Amino acid sequence: MSDVRLRYPIVVNYLSIIVKVLLLAIASMIIARKLNTFEYSVWGILLSLSMLYITPIALWRFWSIRYIRRGVEEAYTTALALTIGWIVVIIFLHLGVSKFYGILLGGEAEQLLMLGIVYVAVFILYSFELSVISVVFPEYVGYSNILYSVLRFILIVLLVYVVRLGFLGVLLASVFNVIVVTAFIWIKLSKKIAFRKPRFDLVKKWLKMFPIPILSVLGQNIRSLDRLVVPMFSNSELPVAYLTINYAITQPLKMNQSVLSSLYARLLKDYDRSRARRDVEETIKLVSLPLIFISATLIVLGKPILSLMNPKYVDAFPVLIVMVLTVLMNSYFQVYFNSIKAIDTIDLQENVRYGDLFKSNLFQTICANFARSLLGIIIAMTLLLSYKGDMVFYALAFPLGYAIVLPILLSWIYLKSKKLIGAGFPYKEVVKMVLASIPAILYYYYSGAHTIMVYSFFSDAPILIVHVIVGVILYGVTLLVLSDWTRSLLKASLNVLRKSFNK
Repeated sequence: MSDVRLRYPIVVNYLSIIVKVLLLAIASMIIARKLNTFEYSVWGILLSLSMLYITPIALWRFWSIRYIRRGVEEAYTTALALTIGWIVVIIFLHLGVSKFYGILLGGEAEQLLMLGIVYVAVFILYSFELSVISVVFPEYVGYSNILYSVLRFILIVLLVYVVRLGFLGVLLASVFNVIVVTAFIWIKLSKKIAFRKPRFDLVKKWLKMFPIPILSVLGQNIRSLDRLVVPMFSNSELPVAYLTINYAITQPLKMNQSVLSSLYARLLKDYDRSRARRDVEETIKLVSLPLIFISATLIVLGKPILSLMNPKYVDAFPVLIVMVLTVLMNSYFQVYFNSIKAIDTIDLQENVRYGDLFKSNLFQTICANFARSLLGIIIAMTLLLSYKGDMVFYALAFPLGYAIVLPILLSWIYLKSKKLIGAGFPYKEVVKMVLASIPAILYYYYSGAHTIMVYSFFSDAPILIVHVIVGVILYGVTLLVLSDWTRSLLKASLNVLRKSFNK
């Protein structure tokens, strides 16, 4: 039986996500309102660059967390040494990238991006440590989220809202926050993982199996290109701001990562087909529980929520709708994708032949993930080249490209998972969640919540927040009436809280 439980870390992580979503939403709103459009766009570019920079570490991170989970202790120090070496390379690379965007957007952009070099370095290390703890102690992803969100909220309020340091305040808050959370994760890992001498033979084996992580890297790189490519077509920072604001708003939809870490860790070490089927279907339910309601709320209250961030970004509402649908489909894609990745054991073979590697289910699913990225960007670039002049359309091109491709790939990976694991889709529970969201949607419309514009935060935002709280209550109560499974999950959550307080 696996030593990683499914529901416990998921309950912990969901509770942490509630805290994270609330605090990060307020922090994101402060950033969007206190930074001018230029600074906000540069911040969005820095975030995209950071995501781009971390993708090459997947060459060893992809394999190292699988080996760590399976008990190969040297895998951690080997991957850590490679990560630190990559950080050194990135520091020099970032200097050149900053100069490029300085030429594209002006000298001030170069200066601001150069300041972000420290954030880039610590973010890469944080990303590696977080991926390790997600398979060793999945519940600590939740604890890390709480620390991250609380600390970032305090620092953003202090440095950006009170002291009014602008871009510098956001940067300082982010750097200090990531350093503290990384240290917290490292301390916990040090109690479980012995620090052994790095093994060169592991590096050699990981690099030999490079086709799988390199395709994963390329897929992630492609999906991080939108905010970097769009300015080259628009010659304006506004579409980047539109993308950045919508990424911030749709962040709550991406909470499924905490759920996936528990599923991935369980299936990596102890695979049993019947249990795996139950775990995958349970994960789909857990992913859907907040996802259905949040998606409905973001679509119906999209304009009020955009105005909450900053009224000047309300025009980006079409981008928000497409992003919500894309993230919704991607969330289900990721469940099946990660389950197939976890059960494949091709990497355990002593001498892996490329023929076997290319025939493996692991390689096939990675190829499918890469294909959706490649096809998505081809569609996006076609749209950008075919129509010019509209800033909302520039921002819409990439989300629309991925939205067109995802239904095809989602269907394929669902059938693949059905064949390998036997996992279906829990339509009965998901339909109940859709039905439970209807009272909230009707309330939003009949109460006029969908027409609210937040021009003054302190006078308008509380009204919008009250409407959302009523929507949450309506959804929760209706779902508890309709679903036995939800009532069972609520009891489990209350037990977790009771045990935590009794310690």
